[in-house]
Amino acid sequence: MSDSDHDPIPFSPPSVTEDDIERVVEVLRSRWLSTGPVTHDLEERLAERLGAPHVVAMSSCTAALEISMRSLRLAPGARVGVPAWTFVASASSIVNAGGVPVLLDVEPDTLNLSPTAVAAAIEDGIQALVVVHFAGAAIDESIFGLAASAGIPVVEDAAHALGTTDHRGQMSGAGTVGACFSFYATKNLTS
Repeated sequence: MSDSDHDPIPFSPPSVTEDDIERVVEVLRSRWLSTGPVTHDLEERLAERLGAPHVVAMSSCTAALEISMRSLRLAPGARVGVPAWTFVASASSIVNAGGVPVLLDVEPDTLNLSPTAVAAAIEDGIQALVVVHFAGAAIDESIFGLAASAGIPVVEDAAHALGTTDHRGQMSGAGTVGACFSFYATKNLTS
């Protein structure tokens, strides 16, 4: 049998309705493909949903992470904590902003950053922290307190976590710098 005799199993097939298709056609006909009224509407609605003062739509979570890291204006070679278990963009954003990633242990049950590892990294002098809400699970919120007490800025890689809440009901996106989301096909909300 050849490969053409089998239908492949689709990878994360999207749910697309006729209304979705009509909306896409409307946007295409409007000639606004990136920064038009639909983008502004998304930014406003997402800011309201997150309780954020503002939201900026970008081309990818990777781009948002890098811009967030660059906004910190850290000294060249600054050490930045990042989970050892993550997508490459969490660490490459640090490198592209001139920093040095410091890989931190994760909890075996959630694969999220270990508060103990974060506390040790703060003791060792990290100057910023990238947290990742892995697979839709919010990080242990005590990490925000550890960072705040040490004056360490936090960037949230929330690519998997749009709409995720912690046990108190607080939504991901409460980092000191901001949260970076993704609308890629495998995420919980796609574009």
